[in-house]
Amino acid sequence: MFPYKGSLQPIKNGNAYTVDETLDILQYANSLELSVIPLVQTVGHLEWILKTAEFASLRENDSYPMVVCVADNEARTLILDSIHQVMTLHSNIRIPYIHIGADEVTQIGQCDEDRKVLPVLYGNSTKRLLFDYIRSIATNITQSFKNTKVLMWFDELKNTDEKLIEEYELDHLVIPVVWKYTANLEEDLPARMWHELARSFSTVWGGSAFKGADGPNRIWNRMKTYVQNNKQWYLQAATYSDLFDDFHGFFLTGWQRYDHFASLCELMPVSMASLAININLVRHYAITDSEAGIIMRILKCPLETSISQLILGEDKCHFTGYKVRDTIRDFIFLKQQYDNATWIHKREEAYLQRSQIYLNASNSFYLNAVGNSYRTWINGLNTIMDQLKQVVLILLIANYVFILLCFF
Repeated sequence: MFPYKGSLQPIKNGNAYTVDETLDILQYANSLELSVIPLVQTVGHLEWILKTAEFASLRENDSYPMVVCVADNEARTLILDSIHQVMTLHSNIRIPYIHIGADEVTQIGQCDEDRKVLPVLYGNSTKRLLFDYIRSIATNITQSFKNTKVLMWFDELKNTDEKLIEEYELDHLVIPVVWKYTANLEEDLPARMWHELARSFSTVWGGSAFKGADGPNRIWNRMKTYVQNNKQWYLQAATYSDLFDDFHGFFLTGWQRYDHFASLCELMPVSMASLAININLVRHYAITDSEAGIIMRILKCPLETSISQLILGEDKCHFTGYKVRDTIRDFIFLKQQYDNATWIHKREEAYLQRSQIYLNASNSFYLNAVGNSYRTWINGLNTIMDQLKQVVLILLIANYVFILLCFF
């Protein structure tokens, strides 16, 4: 959605923001005392570039469009161009941080350029190859934008010898963001990992979630998981912050899709309550009556609404986009009716076998029962689809509406 120009202009999104629209967003955020931290992918998650015929030659593996060939000078130039365009525009307001991603490096050391340099420069260590690439990217950023700090996901930094991190100067060039979206962080983020990171880095961030992180095709927010995750993150910070000079804060992530080719997951309207609740939980662990009142006012909830109702998705709040939330909730209820119609489904299995269809012979009493049930469900689904077409157009670009409706 960024208004790229130059060599990236031909492949930018057809619905991309204009420069003026982007600046309007940044200025509005700044007026609210919000700092915008752009995430510009630099290694993995580069499908938007590598899927195209123009840049397919820059892939780490010809068969897959996710990871860039890190030893390819043309690839590095292109990635730096994408970074500089974003940072230059953001610098019109302010850009205290940039996030360079660097997670999900599913292939490395496979492209021709990598194979040439691996034995000569890196002793066949793909970790050294990757760290050298990250060092070059981070160094370029810090030299070009001296007041901007570089963040990256911790995936490639964990379980790594601190001497190797120091050798490639990553302990001074980047700040790790430790992410985990599960409900049991004591098990998933062991103390050893925190102590190892602290030997290399003085500052760290955490990464929790409020939507989309428990499945690539979720359409409804299962908030209990996120409530547990964010409360656990509060405890992680309380336990391990003394290891660092600065346990700076959290990225409360909301997944929109898992990669460039995946379906949309959990549209924002079904997750607004989760966002409001989990912002409080990750900061304070619990929600006071005063904070609950603020949440209810922001979400435009009826006076009798409780936090428990919000967590269970049983509220009738009227925040922007609530009609989308209501329509998707109606679909969830209809699907539950279908899934729980055990008597009907058992009659399908008994009276609509291939053999019965082939012979054109079965018990009409049960066939009528099955048909009437399906007629009711289909009518209900058609009503929901008509409603969804109307309300979602307010929030989404037309081609995304088509993608969403295909999902249903």
